[in-house]
Amino acid sequence: MDRDPPSGQEITDPQAKAIITWCAIKDPKHSMLKAISQPVLVVNGSNDIMLPTENSYVMFKHLRNAKLILYPDSGHGALFQYAEDFVYHTTRFLTD
Repeated sequence: MDRDPPSGQEITDPQAKAIITWCAIKDPKHSMLKAISQPVLVVNGSNDIMLPTENSYVMFKHLRNAKLILYPDSGHGALFQYAEDFVYHTTRFLTD
């Protein structure tokens, strides 16, 4: 009840393309991240093997205005494992 509709290929295909493109571009100085000026909330689990947790720290370190939240003992589904905390942190981020 009150759930988002299932995502179809119109959502998954562009997301996959964006991830593949991002991974293929060599940017050792992280200039793309440094160019982002709006506030960014980076959320991950402490042990994500799909999108390694270390990448979240790299993003946090190179974004100008980022906040990093790592949920303990969790992986790629951290926002579901810590749903109440995630909603709280996200709401706070969006309203501050």
